[in-house]
Amino acid sequence: MTALVPLLAGSLSLLAGGRAAYERGDLPAAERLLDAALRADPGCAPCWLYRGLVEEERQAGSGRRLIERALALDPGGPAAYRFYAESLLATGELDGATAALERALALDPGSAAPHYLLGEIARRRGNRVAAEREYRATIALDPRSGAHHELGDLALAEGAHAAARREYAADLTFHPDCYEARINLAALSLWAGDAAAAAREYRSSLDYHPQDARAQAGLARAERALRWARVARTSRAGAPWAAALVAASASLLLWRRRKRVRERSPHGTA
Repeated sequence: MTALVPLLAGSLSLLAGGRAAYERGDLPAAERLLDAALRADPGCAPCWLYRGLVEEERQAGSGRRLIERALALDPGGPAAYRFYAESLLATGELDGATAALERALALDPGSAAPHYLLGEIARRRGNRVAAEREYRATIALDPRSGAHHELGDLALAEGAHAAARREYAADLTFHPDCYEARINLAALSLWAGDAAAAAREYRSSLDYHPQDARAQAGLARAERALRWARVARTSRAGAPWAAALVAASASLLLWRRRKRVRERSPHGTA
């Protein structure tokens, strides 16, 4: 028993290093560390799980067998079922993904991620009502999840522009660098006649993506709309003096015309 403790401690250290390498995107290092962890402890379920995730990053579905090994060793791990569902979802196996997500929720009802993925499955199946229900459940458990963005997309597809604006604005509260949410919010604001809000959102987008042609073009449209709005306000506010100016100009033109006619007349009269 005394020889087993250092072995397990070593595999856990390797697992921690492999997980950190995976999360920073260094897949070769993650593979090397996790393989070493599995040599030290072939029964390490999290090692098999993260080794499977490394392969999933390389190609969807390629790590599924390794994730299944993790589930066989630890069938009570909700995270493994979620990752397994993601693998199935990536290759279009919606029924299997649904079953895995339902199992994950049975093990951990307070987890937001399975609801988010169930919303994605419902969208793919064309069930907008179920998708919205799952996204709302996601937000109730984790407001930062990104489900507001998905609800914005659903509302936009339905032509519910005001609802879409609300959802994109809520998403930007938690994810201010989200490009699509900000660009969509800007375009919807301009469509609704709020050029000032649109210009503000386009400028914010350019703060994050300075060379983005889409945001630059949108900002130009919003600023044009603002200029026309200022011209229209000025015209309305200056209507009395503008009318007087037009009348004076007309009188001056008439006087000049009469003067030219008199000058051309042999008798000096029009």
